[in-house]
Amino acid sequence: MKKNLRLLRLLFSGSLLMGVLGTTMLVTGCGGGRFATAPVSGQVTVDGEPVANVLVTFTPIGSAAELGPGSTGRTDASGRYTLELVGGDRAGAQPGRHRVTLAIRDEASFAMDEEAYAEAMAQPQVVLPEEARTGIEVEVVAGQDNVHDFTF
Repeated sequence: MKKNLRLLRLLFSGSLLMGVLGTTMLVTGCGGGRFATAPVSGQVTVDGEPVANVLVTFTPIGSAAELGPGSTGRTDASGRYTLELVGGDRAGAQPGRHRVTLAIRDEASFAMDEEAYAEAMAQPQVVLPEEARTGIEVEVVAGQDNVHDFTF
């Protein structure tokens, strides 16, 4: 009888533990919640003009043990972007050093209706300089709004 009681307790405590772990994963997400973030936004301009449809990618720099997900954003018509973690629904980027790359995406890369496509095609085509494509190093600081403007 005592053996059966111990077995029931063991099974119940294991089930309770698994339930708590499962609930924790649902609430925090599968790993994305373990990385601290800080808000990051900015503007991309070329020759003083804002550039739309630029994919802004922040990739953490550091040892493999420290690296987590990168962050991306897309510029709007005013050249402004706001970053979000890749694979997550959290705004910002991890604090620390990042290599930033910028790429103008062709219109087919983003979901556009006919009107938006026609408007995009009417805009003069902009070419970003080499440094924007190969990477620029920046620092994301914890506990503050980080503004990184890229002016070419």
